[in-house]
Amino acid sequence: MNNIPLPPAPQNIDAEQALLGAILVNNDAFVSVSGFLHADHFFDPVHARIYAACASLIDKRQLASPVTLKSYFGRDDGLASVGGAAYLARLAGASAPVLNAEDYGRAIFDLALRRGLQQICEDGIARASAPDPGEAPIEIVQAIETQLYGLTAVEHTSEPRPLSHAMDLTLARLSSDKKAMGVPSGLADLDRHLGGFYAPGLFIIGGRPSMGKTALATTIAFNAAAHAPVLFVSLEMSADEIATRILASQTGAPVYKIKSGSLSDAEWRAICEAKIGLDARPLYIEEQGALSLSNIRHRARRLKAKRGLGMVVIDYLQLISGSDKYRANKVAEVTEISMGLKALAKELSVPVVALSQLSRGVEQRDDKRPKLSDLRESGSIEQDADVVMFVYREEYYLRNAEPTKGGPAELIAWADKMSKAKGKAQIICEKNRNGPVWTENFHFDGELCRFGDLQP
Repeated sequence: MNNIPLPPAPQNIDAEQALLGAILVNNDAFVSVSGFLHADHFFDPVHARIYAACASLIDKRQLASPVTLKSYFGRDDGLASVGGAAYLARLAGASAPVLNAEDYGRAIFDLALRRGLQQICEDGIARASAPDPGEAPIEIVQAIETQLYGLTAVEHTSEPRPLSHAMDLTLARLSSDKKAMGVPSGLADLDRHLGGFYAPGLFIIGGRPSMGKTALATTIAFNAAAHAPVLFVSLEMSADEIATRILASQTGAPVYKIKSGSLSDAEWRAICEAKIGLDARPLYIEEQGALSLSNIRHRARRLKAKRGLGMVVIDYLQLISGSDKYRANKVAEVTEISMGLKALAKELSVPVVALSQLSRGVEQRDDKRPKLSDLRESGSIEQDADVVMFVYREEYYLRNAEPTKGGPAELIAWADKMSKAKGKAQIICEKNRNGPVWTENFHFDGELCRFGDLQP
């Protein structure tokens, strides 16, 4: 297969010469193409250098012309091989009309995409035909997919939006749903504070073990899937465990009964009836452990291309595998991951909700309510996140602090606190980029792994 002759690389030297000539005659031609055309899109390396030199001068608000470009090229430069300064003059003499500059730029850009596609295919053929024993086929597929996505990344063709356009989009969202601008969580009090989970936001939910982080995440993911497909990346639990929690929360059958199979007839009927509706919910669970950020990005891109995507939920951040260069530095590794999750939210234009463990320092304080400084290997989590929330259950700590000594007064006081804290969880928002911080009480049922609004 490697001996099959490949077609020549697509290119149009005439279009490159015409565009460069137009820029050298009138620098306004550069402005019309600079939003999408880069120097590396030119086939001829000399033309690429001329375009880069023009860009450098124009960015400095200086004139780019055959005369001013002379200082950019020495005698040994590639420009000498095509005639030196005289070649710049010829380009200017055979320039295209400035009005046609964008058309020539688009033609050059399209041909660059074709060459890039051809190169990716050649690389794919080479890697597939002579596989590296240490490189799994799926890794080749993922690498090629990443290259293809990068080839058409929106930043190559995007242009700044006028304020009027952004205002129109904002008003359109407000008109369509005045109660929530983002993906609803199904928890009215949470959506009231956040306005839903908006794109491209990075939402961090932190908490110590047994606080209910995963229960909150599954509640949010399941409810959000009623509005758009959701990818739930479970790096700690299996898909079966996540499904069990969802069944419990939706049917009222305790998790331990579903796991042990000790269901009553009524509970079994409720599960069978609920499954019909649950099957239609577009919630996709990725249960493979130790995924890297690139693996998660690959799965999210694929799901969005096939079925659409409205939200990504990750349980939990510290279990994502970082790159090899940061393996010895956990803080730097988590920093890289948090930045990558924010980039993923922007790239796919979806909200990303990531759970995070907290340091043990919480347990050493009298007041166990979490703070931003408790984020484990925090790095830039606080900086990258749009919203940081913590789950806190006073009931958990009170249960472990039942007085074994002292008189009836201490026991009565403890029982009174337990009564007030029972079945409640606090969500404490310590960072909110688009609004004030807040604290809200919610209903929490540990047996059903269910979060809900606290009824008055």
